[in-house]
Amino acid sequence: MAPLKLVLVLASAPGQPEGDPATRLELAIALDAAGRPDPVAWRSDPEPWHARLLRPDLPPRSGDVQYDPDNGWSITFFGMAAQRPDMPGAALAIPAPLRPGEYVTLTDIDGSELVFRVVGVAGMDEAGPS
Repeated sequence: MAPLKLVLVLASAPGQPEGDPATRLELAIALDAAGRPDPVAWRSDPEPWHARLLRPDLPPRSGDVQYDPDNGWSITFFGMAAQRPDMPGAALAIPAPLRPGEYVTLTDIDGSELVFRVVGVAGMDEAGPS
């Protein structure tokens, strides 16, 4: 299955209990029939699944969605001084199917948790440029 473009907005974070709709997480990710990320599709896809964190006060952070059967889903952001190649990325906790209105927790490598709400799901060809 081809990856979809998911758009999530910040629902809650340290210092931002009400979230910030201008802070977005964009993911290219294939979903299984239950609406969850599909590890089989991830392993078989020759292209990386891209991720991008957009904050109004910082430059965009780009990376790739990764999967490990023991640790689950994560995002490895590129060019982070604190992140070594052998370090795990920011962990993604996905307790429910990825549909509009559902929540995803991103635990950054510093341990801070950012909670995002899914606001859009589109086919990559429908999503337009990012």
